[in-house]
Amino acid sequence: RRLLAFRQAHPVFRTGDLTLQDAPEAVLAFTRDGEGERLLCLFNLGEATERVAADGALLPSGLGTERDGETVVLPPWTGAVLA
Repeated sequence: RRLLAFRQAHPVFRTGDLTLQDAPEAVLAFTRDGEGERLLCLFNLGEATERVAADGALLPSGLGTERDGETVVLPPWTGAVLA
């Protein structure tokens, strides 16, 4: 429910342009641009923790990730959204 509420709070997920970004092999990374907002979405699809350098504030999406300085720490099968 929290993830659905998060998606509804950000219309860019419904109508924004999607652009794939470079990331480690196990990480799906893309931006959504539109509705006056630009979000970076990172999803770790692997079985090991991944660390990804990324700018922006980590939004409270309930996906189980954290920041370590300039790096986003993605445990296995989690994701992050940054603005």
